[in-house]
Amino acid sequence: MVGVVHAGSAIDAIQRLILGGRVELGQLPSTVDTVIHIEAGRVSRVAALSLKVKLPTGMGGNQRDLARPVVEIREFESGTLEYEIFSFGGEKIIVPVRSSRAISYGGRQEYPRGRSGEAVPISISYSKKKVTIYAGRKYAKTRVEIFADDTYLFTTVIGRSGESSIRIKTRQGSSLVDALEAGATITARIA
Repeated sequence: MVGVVHAGSAIDAIQRLILGGRVELGQLPSTVDTVIHIEAGRVSRVAALSLKVKLPTGMGGNQRDLARPVVEIREFESGTLEYEIFSFGGEKIIVPVRSSRAISYGGRQEYPRGRSGEAVPISISYSKKKVTIYAGRKYAKTRVEIFADDTYLFTTVIGRSGESSIRIKTRQGSSLVDALEAGATITARIA
């Protein structure tokens, strides 16, 4: 079944459903399992919802007594956790979980699938020790070139899990972090 909610983004549509009292938080993933955001006639974002009982990200420690039903909102293709929704103190809380500071999605319409130069949709997150490039399992075992504002940085291989991890202390890792912190748009293409 398909329903339409007018909103500026996928998360805004989900917020309208739960904060407007139309759908109970625990019933949300049963009612809406996938949200497709269409902007200017094109699919701009696809999100998948699921319900898990766990300690919400960021609550810290091993305080199992704080575990609760949490609605996870993940980027559909890569499976990257983006938001968590849960109840805390009688309030419904929507928390962005993604640790990435820059996210770029390459347009797929530029080249036929599998051709050299095809844009690859990616998301990037980094911590103190590593940078992780998520491309999704569709691109597993694929060599991709990474660019910062159309300037070539390096080539990496997407692993079987759909991601590539690079230590920050390497030339590639430090150049990518520097570009992210400078506000550059990071894109990827099949090598």
